[in-house]
Amino acid sequence: MKLTIDALRALYDTGNAKPLTVVAEIYDRIGRETMQPVWISLVSRETALARARERESDPSAFKLPLYGIPFAIKDNIDSRRRTHHRGLPGVCLLTRAQRHGG
Repeated sequence: MKLTIDALRALYDTGNAKPLTVVAEIYDRIGRETMQPVWISLVSRETALARARERESDPSAFKLPLYGIPFAIKDNIDSRRRTHHRGLPGVCLLTRAQRHGG
């Protein structure tokens, strides 16, 4: 499976793939990788699959610009569901929302 944005959009448009199958393929590839991954942290496969299922079940989600497009979040970017490290794996920082109970 080719994972470029154009290839994924074509697969989704024709019904030949769904986000769930793309996420599963990505985690299969990660599992086959013999070198160290490039990520400091990784969302669990189960969590990623659950999020893909959520998107697939939402009829309006297909119109979102990044629908079904896998992407990484740099480790110093605040994300509601993730802690960040700023490149320092021994330091775990909370996002602004986490610090303020959000």
